Amino acid sequence: MEKTERIIIIGDVHGCLDELKELCLKLKPSKTDRIFSIGDLIDRGPDSAGVVNFCAELSKTCNFRLVLGNHEEKFLRWLHHVENKTGMDSQMKGTDEFPELLKGLRSEGLDLIRSACYSIFLQEENITLLHGGISTQPKFPFPETYCYGIHSPKDLKGLDLITKIRYLSKEGKFVSLN
Repeated sequence: MEKTERIIIIGDVHGCLDELKELCLKLKPSKTDRIFSIGDLIDRGPDSAGVVNFCAELSKTCNFRLVLGNHEEKFLRWLHHVENKTGMDSQMKGTDEFPELLKGLRSEGLDLIRSACYSIFLQEENITLLHGGISTQPKFPFPETYCYGIHSPKDLKGLDLITKIRYLSKEGKFVSLN
């Protein structure tokens, strides 16, 4: 009898590789499982690169998808400035760990972060996975049925606010962006 598919949702690992591996040992994910990380694989913990590389390996044995958290979104913005030599990377706060992270990422790990989406809609379950939240002020035409990544169409201006909802006032204005 074949094992039925499970949907496993994991959030806010923050570089804690040992704990993620322990969780996976308990869950024993199989090729029929779908695993979703709803953001923040990186930053704060002892081994962000190890976590991302582990998840990239995990994606070879089961269906693993990454939803952008605010930390991945910030890393991708930082990386854009580094690769395009804009000089803005040195002005960004809270990016001290990013050079070491970049150095430790294998190509599959970097590809995993670059292919992450702001949201993923699971049609069968009628749920949308995202990291932060959706602001109702101003009204934002949230695209529920697709996976939108960091290079989404320009007509979806403000999509990155999903990961920064805690920094918005009730009116939808930034109050802080540490």
